[in-house]
Amino acid sequence: MALISGGKAIKTAGTSFSNTHLHSNKVRDIDNFPVLPALQGKVKKLVGITKAADGYQKTKLLQMKVMQPDNSLRIVTTTIEGMKHWTQYNHKCALLFEVFATLDSAVRAGEQSAKNFLLRDRKDSVPAVFYETDRDLPRLIRGQVHRCMGTYDQRRNLFKCVSVRSASTVEQKTFAEFVSVADAEMTQFVQTLNEV
Repeated sequence: MALISGGKAIKTAGTSFSNTHLHSNKVRDIDNFPVLPALQGKVKKLVGITKAADGYQKTKLLQMKVMQPDNSLRIVTTTIEGMKHWTQYNHKCALLFEVFATLDSAVRAGEQSAKNFLLRDRKDSVPAVFYETDRDLPRLIRGQVHRCMGTYDQRRNLFKCVSVRSASTVEQKTFAEFVSVADAEMTQFVQTLNEV
């Protein structure tokens, strides 16, 4: 669906309309204009009403355009497997992942003030790095669940953490619920991207 103007034909939901049909007495309200069910609530409609000499009110369709999905930063609470999956949409919007995982290795010092370690959850594992540029990495305990936030480099299979800390008991209990909500939101976001 795109911007509609002039005497161009409009194709929506398998039905074709011309602007003259829209201006007929049968269609007086823009809310009667057919919209694809998947786009309901995502379409911006502007209407101008004019009074003709014959006394009939005529509705003029000024503009109809699909509102683009919001491409602002999204913080996605997910599993390691989910992080690897959702990263494929990183070119569409900025994604920052929140992962709760167990530290599965000793923390090793690397080049350029990097601290390297391995994170593991129930299904998957991922190498991770934290760069100590403006703050130090807190003391991490092997076998303990940690809350890590960062971006995933799919090419290098590396989770680049910007924040790492021990996960509280409450966070661990509510993690599964947060993951299901985030998955539902991301699925809806991807469907919106595919429709546009």
